[in-house]
Amino acid sequence: MYRFGHGIQQDYKEAVKWYRLAADQGDAEAQCSLGEMYFAGHGVTKDYAEAERWIRQAAEHGSAKAQYNLGERYFNAANITKVSSKQIDPQEYKEAVRWYRLAAEQGYADAYLRLWYLYRYGLGVPQDYVLAHMWANIAATNADGRKKQAIAAELRNKMEKSMTADQIAKAQELAIRCTANKFIGC
Repeated sequence: MYRFGHGIQQDYKEAVKWYRLAADQGDAEAQCSLGEMYFAGHGVTKDYAEAERWIRQAAEHGSAKAQYNLGERYFNAANITKVSSKQIDPQEYKEAVRWYRLAAEQGYADAYLRLWYLYRYGLGVPQDYVLAHMWANIAATNADGRKKQAIAAELRNKMEKSMTADQIAKAQELAIRCTANKFIGC
């Protein structure tokens, strides 16, 4: 409530105090939120190392949001390396895939589109249009909000122009099976 000013005056320092109390007791969502506060410099001095420490701890404790955030950290690090050195660090993308997958398995919808992108372009994983289509299909039906669902459907539909009918059918079957089985074995 203090962080966002819901029903009370916004106070980042007070939010940090309460997040820290819960985070120190092992609450993964509070750990993630505390990491976000350090990342943004809200109520504390901006400190990326401290932000990553808290977010990683939350991710390891099973917070889907933290797992997604950690995936973003690796994804962005890989992109920065690629731009600055013209080289891709495949390990950064592999770590991004790992964390996005964990978040996706818990239903964190933003992770679906990141996985689409990584499989579509073969970053951190072998390029695989069937799996990319599967993730876009899952996002098209499960993403937060109609706008994200529409974007996912558009990406999926564009991919189909480069796929065979058998590939599309296999991707659709995988999407149904994976969501029905809570992503076990996907």
